[in-house]
Amino acid sequence: MRTGTAETLRREQEAQAGLPPSTVRAAEAAARAVGARLPDRRARTLGGKAIHYGYGVAWGAAFALAARAFPSRPPVATGLAFGALLWVLSDEMLVPLFGFSRLPARYPASSHLKGLAAHLVYGVATEAGWRAARAPLGARLDR
Repeated sequence: MRTGTAETLRREQEAQAGLPPSTVRAAEAAARAVGARLPDRRARTLGGKAIHYGYGVAWGAAFALAARAFPSRPPVATGLAFGALLWVLSDEMLVPLFGFSRLPARYPASSHLKGLAAHLVYGVATEAGWRAARAPLGARLDR
């Protein structure tokens, strides 16, 4: 989905010009690390999706482990805090640090705000999913 003015979209595309998506760059790096290469655009796209979803699942599992340490916290606030923390750590620090994107200053504010919004939704959804999955198990998880 595209959001923003034509000028905003132009600035976002200009900032990213010449670079494939960060998830594709991460998939290519992972393939190189094991002595392989992704042979075509489709493989790079699928590899990027696998990296993206795998990364999200790993952070969801980390959230579940950390959530056990803080059982009586406000759910939405916790999800928002988790999403914001993940956005800062991943989008603003790790992805540029590993060279999967340009430095954050190269992107317009709209790119950062869209990323933050997406991570806030992810954080709230992760918190809700954790609570829904945990509820049937009840006290067995608290041992």
